Amino acid sequence: MYKIFKFENISDAAPLMDKKAFDYIQECQTEGFECFDDFDLLAFDFYDVKSDKRDTAKLMIYFDKIGLFFFCENDFMESKVTKTLNELNLQPLSSPAHILYLFFARILKGDINFLQNFEQTLSDEEDFILSNANNLDTKQMINRRKELLRLKRYYSQLSSIFDELCENENRIVSPAYVRRFSALKSRSERYLNTVVNLQEIISQLREAYQSQLAIRQNDLMQLFT
Repeated sequence: MYKIFKFENISDAAPLMDKKAFDYIQECQTEGFECFDDFDLLAFDFYDVKSDKRDTAKLMIYFDKIGLFFFCENDFMESKVTKTLNELNLQPLSSPAHILYLFFARILKGDINFLQNFEQTLSDEEDFILSNANNLDTKQMINRRKELLRLKRYYSQLSSIFDELCENENRIVSPAYVRRFSALKSRSERYLNTVVNLQEIISQLREAYQSQLAIRQNDLMQLFT
């Protein structure tokens, strides 16, 4: 069983769970992953790299052996969760662990293509810098740095969540799904490492840009002299 709620309608979930669990969830203060005797609670700032929108939205997930509840910060997050779950073609008796695994696998699908395209764009910009530094769009470079920072935080959060799910201290997740979440952890860590490498490329581009400007300024000074 799974349900989707917006933060503003969080009270609708009260009849579906233990009162102590609901009272804790209602505070909406969870960050990362929290493990309890009978349930797990996880939260992260979702970042859809496949969307033109570059805003993040908080998603909080309650997970126990019989139920899975998604709590969404806004309409965008609710729409994204609903669309993703509908795409999974879930069976009526799908377990919460199965649904949660498929959900995360789905939202990560295609991210590597985005990161590879990002890397190619930076490579093209490097060629441009070396040939025409005076016309470089520095604002665009700053925006790329900001996007990489958001991506780094996003994949760091997911990697930490998958790590905690694999620890499985309360034994909510079966061994078979521990292995699946371990695979997701490895994937998110690869994406995180790719983002870190892209940040290094951005730093190199800035250095190349400044170097080219210095060369051109030096040439102008010699010309005036």
